[in-house]
Amino acid sequence: EQLNELLPTIAAIEQTKSSSDPSLVQGLRGNAPERLGDYRIVREIGRGGMGVVYEAVQESLGRTVALKVLPQQMLADPKRVERFEQEARIAARLHHTNIVPVFGVGFDEGLHYYVMQRIQGEGWDRRLLHSTTKPTAQEAARIGRDAARALQQAHDEGTLHRDVKPGNILIDDHEHVWLTD
Repeated sequence: EQLNELLPTIAAIEQTKSSSDPSLVQGLRGNAPERLGDYRIVREIGRGGMGVVYEAVQESLGRTVALKVLPQQMLADPKRVERFEQEARIAARLHHTNIVPVFGVGFDEGLHYYVMQRIQGEGWDRRLLHSTTKPTAQEAARIGRDAARALQQAHDEGTLHRDVKPGNILIDDHEHVWLTD
């Protein structure tokens, strides 16, 4: 019961933080690239402290992917560029049924990006905030268990996820849990 009471509040706090931070990807707001390399940008699907995530089509393979793009104004900070590239390398090494796979990285039009599987669904933060029904204790426990298993796999491979929050837990259209970022 305590978990069910706290989760919507945590999700609201995280959503407020990410939408009010002026350093977040202002360089891509309103002028998203039409394409990067082999990828045609379809629409924005999320944003956070390290970039904007777009739904894109990988034209050579005809598949829909998620493309995380580091904003141009962050290129001036070599530490942010390195952190972004490191995030992509680390995520690409992780293989687990509950971790969003990374397919590749690239640099085009002055922008760094990496490519992930596109998860059809929503972040747990959005579900907690916008659903008309509260999650049951069993649902919350299942989501927590699956996210914990993904985190354990990352830990076993020497990786520490430093941004675990409802917005980085995705639930697909089949109720499968995915850890991202």
